[in-house]
Amino acid sequence: MKKVFAFALLALMGMSFCYAQYTKEKVTVAVGEFTGKNAAAMRSAALTAMPTCRVNAVDLNNVDKDKVDYIITGRIADPTTEKKTSTLTGDYWATTVNFNLQITDARTGKVMATRDASSIGTDNGSKDASVNDALKFQDQDMRRLIDKGCPVRVPIVGINETKKDKANTAYIEGGEMIGVCDGLYFDVQVETEIAGKKVYKTIGTAKVKEVMGEEMSEITITKGNKEIKANFDEGIQMVVTSKEEPWLHF
Repeated sequence: MKKVFAFALLALMGMSFCYAQYTKEKVTVAVGEFTGKNAAAMRSAALTAMPTCRVNAVDLNNVDKDKVDYIITGRIADPTTEKKTSTLTGDYWATTVNFNLQITDARTGKVMATRDASSIGTDNGSKDASVNDALKFQDQDMRRLIDKGCPVRVPIVGINETKKDKANTAYIEGGEMIGVCDGLYFDVQVETEIAGKKVYKTIGTAKVKEVMGEEMSEITITKGNKEIKANFDEGIQMVVTSKEEPWLHF
């Protein structure tokens, strides 16, 4: 294994990049209006399900809106409940609550991501209790929405482990301070400029291996290892842009 630390060291010492388009701080996401039956309960559940390692989570009703980057809203369908029978526990009530979540840019109103999901609740004796049990979020539903709608983009500053002509791991200039945390996945992209605008071409994929502190993380290259190594050796600027967790894990 070959370890190359030069670029990582330079980054820590203030290596010069054009940072305007890079993520510099953790974004603030507010939970806004929820509509539909049991909307108040689901809105409250949404606040507790926010991934605080990724974003600063706030209630839109209790914050200066000028300090909010993104807003999450929700539409809650009426719960559907039925009585079922299990060979192990006997009769029980099962409730399903379907809902739609949407995250928008607080300043432009642009829809950044949507997600349709459902929650299931059960209770052996009470229909109402099964409904109450269903008024919750699976943490992954909120996390996937955040990862898709609130992307992190930072430069690759060093290749760590290589094997022959392939890059296995690399360093990125971003850590806890901007919301990089375990379970975050990335597209690896080549950064170019066309007509004065930044353009990004995806050449591979990666995932967080280790968050090394507030300002740096190590990633595992999961696709495009050979091209990423070649680009790095040629001094071509590459970045990673976070994305929703793929259904099929690497």
